[in-house]
Amino acid sequence: MTRHAIGVNTWVWTSPLTDATLAALAARAAGWGFDVLELPVETPGDWDPGRAARVLADHGLGATVCLVMPPGRELVAADAATVRSTQDYLRTVVDAAQTVGSAVIAGPAYASVGRTWRLSPAERAAAYAQLRENLAPVVAHASAAGVTVAVEPLNRYETSLLNTVGQTLEAIGDLPHCGVALDLYHQNIEETDIPAAIRAAAGRVAHVQVCGNDRGTPGADHLDWPAILAAVDETGYTGPLCIESFTAANATIATAASIWRPLAETQDAIAVDGLKFLRTVMP
Repeated sequence: MTRHAIGVNTWVWTSPLTDATLAALAARAAGWGFDVLELPVETPGDWDPGRAARVLADHGLGATVCLVMPPGRELVAADAATVRSTQDYLRTVVDAAQTVGSAVIAGPAYASVGRTWRLSPAERAAAYAQLRENLAPVVAHASAAGVTVAVEPLNRYETSLLNTVGQTLEAIGDLPHCGVALDLYHQNIEETDIPAAIRAAAGRVAHVQVCGNDRGTPGADHLDWPAILAAVDETGYTGPLCIESFTAANATIATAASIWRPLAETQDAIAVDGLKFLRTVMP
């Protein structure tokens, strides 16, 4: 089994990320033994990519970057101005990723989280074609920067467009420098066979986020981690596994992520205990 680098998303503790909190969390994450810090770009300018790169280098940490799709960021079923502003935002995220040394930008790069609407098969096919068309300029920008766009399917309560790995592969088609971001929380809801769904994305897995089935600590759950990680290996993915959970301290993100109760004794425990478990399950 591949011994992947292990990362943790700053959302475990804070939102939005700032320069000051990034510096503090980088020091703590490195001290605990993490390899990577995952940095969300909620609003460009929340944190400075150049400064972040220096902080991460000082602590020997790599970086991954995730994109954020609140209401108003749309690449499908939206007016031209909204699509253009969303593309501009995504290109800014690519630039941040390049600066901090992230090989990917990951997230639901198609529609705002929480936006759902019914689609007939024909409407879905048309939406997927529109997504490819509107994502292509972003992917071209990412390709020039040496960054891959990792498109993340979400569960049915957060989107109606891409819920499964199969739908995501269909939607992105053969776009180069574009792959699938796997998030075990969403897969636990939507996939009938998680390892099989992962294996179906062989050669296209660009990022992997991990957590317990309730968005809590990896390992404190009912997931079959050896089978899941073996399937990840079968896809050829060699990148990091990033623990993603959320703080309840920010009302907006807690509501968006449906964090209604503590998911561990402390937020630190989600990271520290999750790291320990993942190191154990990857001998």
